[in-house]
Amino acid sequence: MDNIYQFAFPLILAFIMMSMGLSLTLKNFKTLFIAPKVVFVGLIAQLVFLPITAYLLLAVFDLRWEFAVGFMLLAACPGAATSNVATNLANGDLALSVLLTAITSFITVFTIPQIVNFSLARVGGEAVAFTLPIGKTMLQIFLLTILPVCIGMVIRVKWEGFANRMEKPVKIISVVFLLLLMTGVVAKEFTTFKIALGSVGPFAITFNVVTMALGFLLATLFAFNFKQKITLAIEVGFQNVSLGLVIAMTLLKNVLFAYPSMIYIFFAYVTSGIIIIYRHRQKVEVGISESRS
Repeated sequence: MDNIYQFAFPLILAFIMMSMGLSLTLKNFKTLFIAPKVVFVGLIAQLVFLPITAYLLLAVFDLRWEFAVGFMLLAACPGAATSNVATNLANGDLALSVLLTAITSFITVFTIPQIVNFSLARVGGEAVAFTLPIGKTMLQIFLLTILPVCIGMVIRVKWEGFANRMEKPVKIISVVFLLLLMTGVVAKEFTTFKIALGSVGPFAITFNVVTMALGFLLATLFAFNFKQKITLAIEVGFQNVSLGLVIAMTLLKNVLFAYPSMIYIFFAYVTSGIIIIYRHRQKVEVGISESRS
């Protein structure tokens, strides 16, 4: 893989995580004390049920082992700053979304290397002759996720006005550059990517729909309010694609591991877009009903 990608993807991830830190304050964590049950259920759904769901679905789909490991890697990277934007647009519980993303970012420093190595051993089998070094991988994930979040939070504490002005532009610029980088990878590897799309696409849409439904059903099972149901659906169905891409292309050093993340994000945008449109129409209909009454 070209050096530019190995340098650019981690840099983009760090900027995305810093943009999340720019929006975080200690007040964001009050949901943990006000509604601990919904936070706990959300964390279990993302950190436990998500990789289990991916592993079970892989038993049904006949995927090349690199793609299978790529999806397990994606399932090990829950939450993303993008999910906070989608939750806000869908009129979900933004405070809960931000809190879940923040907590999972800290916990996955420890869980990602374990899940990826399990996947390499169980899914890759004899075809794999390597594993991720636990300590080194944890350190790299920490430097690219937790440290930028902390830097963003410090900037907000010291220069709140500057943080408020920069939060949205940094997030938008980071996402645009991430999409441009993914486009560059697809263009460079178009032949193999096109072949991968045929097998990876069906699994990606299935995985996305199943995980979103899982988040919604769990929230329904525990009788959470509708905003919390929408939030858990989006949080469980939206993965940290940028982190998955960094691990695939800089630590595993194989673009085949990155294809699932690049293809999955498209379907995640589509399904979350449908939810956003539905919620917008629902809001409009409620407004019309209230005006008539």
